[in-house]
Amino acid sequence: MADTTNAQKYKGYDLDRNSSHRRRKNQPWFWKVLGISLLLTIIILAGVVFGVLHKTHKNAKHMEEINAANNIEALLKDHKNVTITTSYSHLAEGSDYTTTRQVRKDKKGNYFSYFKKEGTDADYKEVIANKELYRYNDKYVQYYGLIGDDYEQECVKSIEDSVFQGDTKDQLQNEKERDNTITLQLTTKVQASDEYATTYGFSVGDTIEKTITMDKKTQIVTSVEEKCGDEVFYGYNVEFDGQKKVPVFYQKLEKEKRVCTVYSDYNGENNQEYTYNIPVDVYFTVLDHEGYKVYEDENGNKEFTEYQMQIQNPETDLSLYVKTASSK
Repeated sequence: MADTTNAQKYKGYDLDRNSSHRRRKNQPWFWKVLGISLLLTIIILAGVVFGVLHKTHKNAKHMEEINAANNIEALLKDHKNVTITTSYSHLAEGSDYTTTRQVRKDKKGNYFSYFKKEGTDADYKEVIANKELYRYNDKYVQYYGLIGDDYEQECVKSIEDSVFQGDTKDQLQNEKERDNTITLQLTTKVQASDEYATTYGFSVGDTIEKTITMDKKTQIVTSVEEKCGDEVFYGYNVEFDGQKKVPVFYQKLEKEKRVCTVYSDYNGENNQEYTYNIPVDVYFTVLDHEGYKVYEDENGNKEFTEYQMQIQNPETDLSLYVKTASSK
């Protein structure tokens, strides 16, 4: 039988004991090095994450400041009028179209807004003036009897919505100053639920490139271009103090008037009566209100539909009753 004791020794040198001693001696240095490496890795990762979050926060704050500077009052502050032109293409459904809105203020400080939509089967022209709303679709002129907060929620809001507002999630790639302007280059990735996928039909993960040009002093955005690859699908342009636009249909409104009356929330708790003196040959109607229907009679037996609006006699007085379905 072999002498295992001597097998583990060489010239009085205990191999097992010495190897164990060296392992114990070297082991703390190994863990120290590993710990330092892990700590450095964590610090680096934390720095990267912090840098990304800081950049994202900075980008969002910058866009919030730009958005705050862009509203219709700011655009009109030093100008007689402003014309905003917006173009849309590469739509998932429907044809390419363009909208144009010119806004100015009258002597009373009210908005005069002329809007037109071109390129679709539902093109129309619109005038907001004297807190009144007219629309023309090449067939007839409609006068909308505004009730409640319709003017603020529909008319003023539509004017404000024409002014560009940026997305705080966009990533700033480059910023250049030239003379009195600043140009921003931004990107964003298409998400499954955003308008780039639903409205324009781009694929999830596609990169959208945006170019925003704005005034250096006021931060008012004067032009925007959005594209995916080589496809430019959105454009926005602002022109100041252009020639005043007044559509022909509005210029030709008759002087003679007829009286239209709306009884809002009829038989309800907030019943109000509104009277409108409108030009003859103009078709009277009201805006849709969720939870309400419009009737030609106070008992709610005859609903005032789109068809009824079209066959009304535009030279006679008209009364309409806005009622909840439950109060019919």
